[in-house]
Amino acid sequence: MGFGKAFGVGLAVFVGLNFAFSIIVSALSNQINTFFNGLGNMSNLAGILFGSISFPPYYTWGGIFELIVNPQIISMMGNLFLPVLILLVGYIITPILAAVLAGKMAGGKGAAFGSWFLVAIISAVMILVLLVIGRSATFSLTSIVSAILPGFINGIFYGCFALLTCGSEYY
Repeated sequence: MGFGKAFGVGLAVFVGLNFAFSIIVSALSNQINTFFNGLGNMSNLAGILFGSISFPPYYTWGGIFELIVNPQIISMMGNLFLPVLILLVGYIITPILAAVLAGKMAGGKGAAFGSWFLVAIISAVMILVLLVIGRSATFSLTSIVSAILPGFINGIFYGCFALLTCGSEYY
C-alpha cells in the first residue's frame, strides 16, 4: 500500500461521491432530465465531478449552520430546502470520506496527506481546465487563483483527516 493506491482510491471515491450527490440533488429538485442532458456540457461536468472542491470548508459548514439556524431561509427556499441541504452535506461528506479512505490506503503519514492533497489540487485544476474547454472561463491570474486556492485550502483541511486515519507512524 502506498501513495499511488491512496491517490487512486481517493480520486475515485471523490469523483464517484460527487456524481452520486449530484444525481440525488437533481432528483430531489425535479431536475433529473436537465442533469442528464447537461452531462455533455464541460462546465456542467466540472461542477458535477469536482464541484465540492471549489468551496472551502468554512463555506459549506457555515452554509449548513445558516440553513439550520435561520428559519427565514427555510420559509424562503420552500421546496428547495432539502436539495440545498443535501448538496451542502454532500460537499462535506465527499471530501471527508475520500480523505479517510486515502489515509487508510496510504503506507505512511506523508503518503496519506500527500495523496489527498494531490487529489484536491488536481480536482481544482480540472475544474479550471474543463471550464476553459467549455469556454466558460479564460486563463487569467484571477481565474487561476480562484480555482486553485479553494483546492489548496481543502487539501490542507481534509488532509488532516487523512493523517488521522493513517495507521502507520513516522519511522
